[in-house]
Amino acid sequence: MVAHFVEKIDGMQVPEDDVMARLKEMPWEGNVRQLRAVVRSANVLGWEAAIAEQQLSSASSPPPPPSVPPAAAREGAVPGPSVEENDDELSPIGGTYYEARRRWVAKGERVYIKALWDRHEGNTLAAAASAGIDVSTLRKIVKRLREDGVI
Repeated sequence: MVAHFVEKIDGMQVPEDDVMARLKEMPWEGNVRQLRAVVRSANVLGWEAAIAEQQLSSASSPPPPPSVPPAAAREGAVPGPSVEENDDELSPIGGTYYEARRRWVAKGERVYIKALWDRHEGNTLAAAASAGIDVSTLRKIVKRLREDGVI
């Protein structure tokens, strides 16, 4: 792969065997894009500096996020739509990705706001604070959902 990226840059030479060995030993979490970026950096900075830069960025990258318990186990969590639902409205068949995405987002919003509304017994201020959204935004959503007969 390194040789492929090097070929794309005029006048750049394939690195020596020791540099290639170091490149092979490095963790490549970003895969091809990350390797391509190192080759481009090496064209400007040289191989030693590019490898050092990559090692610094790998060492300073944040650790993976802690595992999150299922929504039902989190305190105050609002259940979301089930992926297992056999809902024709959410079927990915028949329509574009964007249409299916719009339907899923709308369904998720309906389920979330309905559960939020029920949990706070219609208290708009408490529901908005719990959801982390502005009261006026929640009022607009609730108004639309009332018109649709959801709430």
